[in-house]
Amino acid sequence: EGTYEMSGSLTDGQIIVNPSDDSAAVELDLCGVDIACSYGACIGIFNGDSVDISAKKSTINTLTDNRTSTTSSLDGSNATLFSMIDLDIKGKVIHLELSTSFPHPIPKKESTSFPLFSSFA
Repeated sequence: EGTYEMSGSLTDGQIIVNPSDDSAAVELDLCGVDIACSYGACIGIFNGDSVDISAKKSTINTLTDNRTSTTSSLDGSNATLFSMIDLDIKGKVIHLELSTSFPHPIPKKESTSFPLFSSFA
């Protein structure tokens, strides 16, 4: 539970949100991240009450899923940004570049919301 500000590069890894408390609320503030992963979602959200993702103004945030669509994932994810719970991507203008070989970089669920001017590459 809490707010986590992230910046920098991760060449082959993940950010995992999996609190033991089902009622936990988590906020991820992206402040110029460049994350690549060859074995699962760059950001995987598996438990909690809700997760908000925001990006600091004037930052570029890149998530690159280096799996092929036939690569199995250790965590069961099938997207660059994967969430099993409510997900809210916040902000007026978010620069978030997503790259994947899967059909959808973010699986769209009823409980997933995006700001009007998000940029998905």
